[in-house]
Amino acid sequence: MVNVFLLLPLSEPVYQWEFDTETLQDEILIVEYFHLLKSSIDSIFLENYQGYYDSSNISNFLKSFEEIEDCYPNPSFRLLRSFLKDWENWQENQIQRQENSYLIHGQNILNHTFCETAQLTIDNPQLKYVILNLNGHKLGNEIIVFVNETSTKTPSVSNSNELLSWFAEERLPQRNFHIIDKHGENRDEVRIKNNEVISPLRCSKDEAQELLKYAIGDNLKELYNFDRNKNSFIVFKFEGQTPQNLYHGYHLPIDTNEISDIIKSKLTKD
Repeated sequence: MVNVFLLLPLSEPVYQWEFDTETLQDEILIVEYFHLLKSSIDSIFLENYQGYYDSSNISNFLKSFEEIEDCYPNPSFRLLRSFLKDWENWQENQIQRQENSYLIHGQNILNHTFCETAQLTIDNPQLKYVILNLNGHKLGNEIIVFVNETSTKTPSVSNSNELLSWFAEERLPQRNFHIIDKHGENRDEVRIKNNEVISPLRCSKDEAQELLKYAIGDNLKELYNFDRNKNSFIVFKFEGQTPQNLYHGYHLPIDTNEISDIIKSKLTKD
């Protein structure tokens, strides 16, 4: 299981490495911020993960918006609640321990998401942990916490692109590409067999594996990516519930109608 921990800026920061909400005191900036939050969460809807938030972090974040709540068209509390409806408050089942010491750069921290992820890393090292840092801290892309004398590291990402890239490398279970004779490998010609048009896999197995890691879609049964080396889309078909989590695939021309315009736009926007 992959575990994602959300961290937001604070109206009243406790530590010097925490961001405050002062820059969000404008309706346009608030709307942009909530768009960032929603797009980050939406980007991983296909992933096998559990999301966590810190209720004290949420409460502190919301203090800045109490005065402007009446004029804001989508009150922040209701928005947060809708975005995080499937996430859990880790405060209700804390893993960190009061008798332990948690240090960042020699500074003791208490009752914090960093303490929770550090303790989880020690207690359950077989699982994966990542912090979704939406202007919550200034400590970079790796959080190092000493739990007593033990050093722990937790990756930290700050937007949907970084989050998707992290999942591409760390998701559980990983997607695995499978070559099948029907589509071949490094093949260019389209074949017709029994009146069925058979599109080719125009790249190698290793190249397809890399494209599969970053593929997107509406569901896990069929995923898509854009192969810039071939200037073609590639389709990945799930082969069913097997321990190997296998997909096979093939290329389609850039003007194909077999992929929705929405998916095409997402894959070629950069």
